[in-house]
Amino acid sequence: MSNKHAGPGGVFQVEDVTALSLELLQLSKRQAAFKRLGDVLFSFFAIIVTGLPVLIFAGIIFLQDRHNPFYRQIRLTRDGCNYSIIKLRSMIPEAERETGPVLAAMEDSRVTKFGGFLRRTRLDELPQFWNVLKGEMSVVGPRPERPFFTEEYSKTVPHFKLRLAVKAGITGMAHVYGRYDTPPDERIKLDLYYMLNYSPVLDIKIVFETVRIMSSRSYSEGVKGKR
Repeated sequence: MSNKHAGPGGVFQVEDVTALSLELLQLSKRQAAFKRLGDVLFSFFAIIVTGLPVLIFAGIIFLQDRHNPFYRQIRLTRDGCNYSIIKLRSMIPEAERETGPVLAAMEDSRVTKFGGFLRRTRLDELPQFWNVLKGEMSVVGPRPERPFFTEEYSKTVPHFKLRLAVKAGITGMAHVYGRYDTPPDERIKLDLYYMLNYSPVLDIKIVFETVRIMSSRSYSEGVKGKR
């Protein structure tokens, strides 16, 4: 069994990572059923509460450039399954047409003015409650990564794909204790800590911590230069 402890700056260390298996990291049937029930109830309530604000935000985005205010992108969830994540669009239309897959950079020129507000407050994530309701995501879990970047990170962080043992989440341990530009090798430590220590109480703590940091600009800033 791996040993776990919190290192400097709150970064969790997980030893003997190579000895971990997907079976060890997956939730039990009882845990998965309880978590799914919580996801359905939470996402249903969230969709009702945030429905009007999302429609207003979508209207503002549409008036900016007359393009679809919602943005879909292929991400990976449990067992490496593909699904289409839905977010409020914060960038110009077809932002990656010329560059291909790249991460958002600090002061990224592709981000619209209103989109910058949505990203800073993480309100662009609200439509993902539909993904949760459909069973593609969970409220709390490792943040979903794109297939391209998952393969790229796995070249230097061989155990990066272990995070696919559970459903991707709207928020998660690495989401609240890391930053947008936290290196993949540090993010996976936080994700592994979450999976090895999963409990409903931990999920609740992460949700409350997410609400607290939503007003913090530093947590949503892009990387220093595009990758």
